[in-house]
Amino acid sequence: MSPLARFRITVVGFALAGFVLQLGRNLAVDQLVMADRLPGGVFTIAVLGLTLLGQLAPIGGYLLVVMRGRPIPASFVATGDGFVAPASPVIGLLVVMAWTGAGGSSSLARVLGVGERAASGLDLATAGVFLALAVISGGWVLLHGPAVTLTPAGIEFRNMWRTGRVTWAEQAADALGTTATRLVLAVPRAGGQPRQLRIAKNFVHVAETFLTRASRHYAEHPEHRAAIGTEAELARLRAALSVGGPADPSGSARSRESGASPR
Repeated sequence: MSPLARFRITVVGFALAGFVLQLGRNLAVDQLVMADRLPGGVFTIAVLGLTLLGQLAPIGGYLLVVMRGRPIPASFVATGDGFVAPASPVIGLLVVMAWTGAGGSSSLARVLGVGERAASGLDLATAGVFLALAVISGGWVLLHGPAVTLTPAGIEFRNMWRTGRVTWAEQAADALGTTATRLVLAVPRAGGQPRQLRIAKNFVHVAETFLTRASRHYAEHPEHRAAIGTEAELARLRAALSVGGPADPSGSARSRESGASPR
């Protein structure tokens, strides 16, 4: 199984755990309310504990398992037809948070029969919106998240909403730049100022300096562009840029799974 597939499965697992825990929290609180046997202080502590469990367990677990101590690799994912700087684990955290929030919806709980109050039409609509947003945003982020791709033709730059491309012939060496918090691609437009696309740096899982140096390297060395996408060329590039040590396994796929950055 490729690192990307493991990452997606991990994100979906924590997201579903958050969803189920939040639903369970609503059910448990409802049972406590119906029992009406606990002293006020104990009831408050129980509700607070269930709430913290439902919210902190999936999100905190994801932070510890996936993000804690995870290095930002000075490498790409080699997909056969390009080098990809894929979406970072921060994107997965957003998916986990979205699903955890959806599971905590009181409207969804009523639709599923939790509590004495019957679900209204508004509850049905609200629950549907929460579920739709969680499913659509999660699928979009995991399958079509932010990425920067180097290809034999040039640079492809995708944020959450738009995709821009710059060919090597369009001075791509200067097209990819950075600000304090973002990667910026200047996409040429006929008869006007370049259109700028931006991605938050922590949304792309590659070392910023490595990415900008690699794009400049291929702009200045056209003889190496045809091999972009192969593992052999990735190894040569890392050596040429004096990147020491093995690539982080999450940054260099050993398979040619183009799903590393859906195109």
